[in-house]
Amino acid sequence: MVPKKPLWRCYRINAIPATWTKAVLLERMQKLHESLSVLKIEDIDLFPAVLAHCRDWKVALLYCEELEYFRALNGEEDRMLIDLTGEDDIERGGTWCSVDCHFHDLTPVNDPGDPEDIVADIIAVTGLSGHPWGSWSHSGNRKMWLQHFLPNDLPKNVRIMTFGYNTALTHMNPQGCQLDWLDYQNNFAARIYSARSETEKVAKRPIIFLGHSLGGIMILNMLASRLNEEKTGGDIIDTTHSFIFFGTPHKGLAQTKTLMALVDDADMPEGQRESRKKIIDALTGDSKFLEQLAEDELHITKGRRVLSVYETEGTSVVEKKDGKWGRTGEKEVMVTKESAHVAGTLSMEHQTASFTRDHVQLVKFASPTDEDYRTVVSFLTESLNQIKQHPV
Repeated sequence: MVPKKPLWRCYRINAIPATWTKAVLLERMQKLHESLSVLKIEDIDLFPAVLAHCRDWKVALLYCEELEYFRALNGEEDRMLIDLTGEDDIERGGTWCSVDCHFHDLTPVNDPGDPEDIVADIIAVTGLSGHPWGSWSHSGNRKMWLQHFLPNDLPKNVRIMTFGYNTALTHMNPQGCQLDWLDYQNNFAARIYSARSETEKVAKRPIIFLGHSLGGIMILNMLASRLNEEKTGGDIIDTTHSFIFFGTPHKGLAQTKTLMALVDDADMPEGQRESRKKIIDALTGDSKFLEQLAEDELHITKGRRVLSVYETEGTSVVEKKDGKWGRTGEKEVMVTKESAHVAGTLSMEHQTASFTRDHVQLVKFASPTDEDYRTVVSFLTESLNQIKQHPV
């Protein structure tokens, strides 16, 4: 019998004291439970927390084979509190940290140095039923390019974050999540404000958005909500500088009927099912939602740099086979070149690029020498050069 390949998981640990090093965290984790003795220091990355009120904390990303101690985490909404208190911090109430696998909201993936010296924020948003870390990582070598490659190719004083939200199509949310577009846009905007609220300079820091598939729609929908709002100098839409849209279905997504069938068949509360179906319905080519968003895009992207990336290979259609859903069907291009192109005319500021990949692999780069990855780096470098010429 062929042995099963080990399952690798990425865990996010929040509320780590800012004074801790990776060595301190490793020591405390290993003392927590004997099963955690297998952890190594190279399994850990430690970054400053992104929210303004959490500056005394760090966030750890722990990537390793699945840990028995954390197996209860279901990857959707669950989090676990762990007691990492040592003798030196008993007097101040101890050290309690939270662990999750879902990576919802903002997660840092680099250390940009002094917050006052940061020149730009890069925020990457995953797609439908995607994972804020896993969707950007390559399965072959388990490298996540936003974390492992990009910080080496851009100036250190650029902050890189992912944003995650719950759009799981097949798993029941323990809290019975029934979020709609308004909830998503409000939560997204609130998290960005919280990460940029220390000073007026920080609030006006330029933002570069990266959106994969539905992630691009989430970004545009959030910014569209700001068009008619009373704005301040540090408003998100005013500080947005550039966009990269990877396979974003501006004019509709293929396979929506199949995705509807998958959700209908899923074991989840009816309210949650309906909220998921509304999201999928909004991504059909003739939806009123996309029609209105296309009008808003003209205002949102005007005067801003845009790179629209489209796929040239088909993605296996989701189908139910032997009682299980999986990508085993015929291949189909999920987001066509026409649909992936942002509204408006092409110009020096609005560019397109084709990647010879399917929809899922569009944002998974195996190495820093990958030609598609270099295209992304080139665009980001040009944007940062513009920002450098016109500092806040």
